[in-house]
Amino acid sequence: MPSAPSSHSSFVDGHADAIHRSEIPAPGSELIENRTQLIPKIIHQTYINSSIPERWKKGQQSCVDLHEDYEYKLWTDEASREFIATEYPWFLDTFDSYPFPIQRADSIRYFVLAHYGGIYIDLDDGCNRRLDPLLSYPAWLRRTIPTGISNDAMGSVPQHPFFLRVIESLQSYNRNWGMPYITVMYSTGPLFLSVLWIEYMRTVTDEAGRVRNLMPDEYSKHSWSFFNVVKGNSWHGKDAQTIFLDGQALDVSHRSRIRHCRSSGRLSMACVEHVGSEVGQIPTQGYGTLEESQRKGSL
Repeated sequence: MPSAPSSHSSFVDGHADAIHRSEIPAPGSELIENRTQLIPKIIHQTYINSSIPERWKKGQQSCVDLHEDYEYKLWTDEASREFIATEYPWFLDTFDSYPFPIQRADSIRYFVLAHYGGIYIDLDDGCNRRLDPLLSYPAWLRRTIPTGISNDAMGSVPQHPFFLRVIESLQSYNRNWGMPYITVMYSTGPLFLSVLWIEYMRTVTDEAGRVRNLMPDEYSKHSWSFFNVVKGNSWHGKDAQTIFLDGQALDVSHRSRIRHCRSSGRLSMACVEHVGSEVGQIPTQGYGTLEESQRKGSL
């Protein structure tokens, strides 16, 4: 396994933490058995209730069928709120206050990974092969290109310092930015996660605290990739148009500017533009329209 990155540029770029195909045993390879398992064999998914829509059943079932030896947890609205109320009562008021169901669907995935460990998978991500090779990393996130982090597929050991930081940061990011798209993306979604990822990578020094990146080719598109993807388009409408110029997603950077935007409670275009040049494209894959996200993400 590659050594932990040490240069500032490596932290910002993230390529030093990429999970490369060369280190992933082929499907069915005996080498998989020789890898140390760190992440527990648990698959987490979320939905409103246990009645999964037909269009997502095939993807869900592919993950279940390929992993009969894994524990499978479907977090319904009721189960999610009960879990927060019991295990993290300090967060319940925030959890209940979110105006959009997808915010609760976002936040619960971070909490269950921090608490139980395992692998979180969106319902519209089907499994293309067994996920065992991904269990050998303390934590991993899905990388988008040019740069950025999505939250539709993630893995972690219990109590990993990155996911502990994520759940501890949710309350301070809970603001209404005036636009549903930005409110969701920056309070709980991929933009929120990307900002924390940048900050975390600049401080982590040990292998146990490292967060690896599942790159696009390893994520999907190939016979040896881990997932099959059936996605809707990114959010559309006036909110999306505000932060996408000529089809180019605005970037995420300048932590001082980010903190200023957050502390001021304002999200001007100047703030958005300066939330920029380090992360690159804001990952939105898997969100679809607001209505679609609320059905899929539930809660």
